[in-house]
Amino acid sequence: MAHPRKQIRAAVVAMLDAATLTGTPDISDTRIRPAATYPAIMVQTVSDDLNELLDLGDRAFIRDLGVEIHIHHQKIDGLAAALDDLCREIEDEVEGDPFLEANMASGPDIFRVQYQGTALEFTDEVDPESARAVITYLYTYRDDD
Repeated sequence: MAHPRKQIRAAVVAMLDAATLTGTPDISDTRIRPAATYPAIMVQTVSDDLNELLDLGDRAFIRDLGVEIHIHHQKIDGLAAALDDLCREIEDEVEGDPFLEANMASGPDIFRVQYQGTALEFTDEVDPESARAVITYLYTYRDDD
């Protein structure tokens, strides 16, 4: 069976891929492939920390998985507004299925999802050529394997 980190990342990608998002972004679960089109969305798992070790006789952990959704957008008219709108659409998608039930038939038992924040970055504040947003979530799940 795939690692829970990989299953959660793939489910987030599938959720966003199935969504109707402004600009029809290129969505992937890798950080090394260049975007084919813009806007581009890359889903990354950036941490997988032990929250709690359960004493059930077998190996069982509660883990906190940091998931970042990176949005890259190139220069267009109204770049800041377009990036804000796309962030809101993604946040709405995650809030609509926070436990990824529609995109993960089997896998880890996710029992808490916390929005951690959004960071925005523009290449130039006066006349930005591109912009990036990173939306961060913390998925708490049980790992029995």
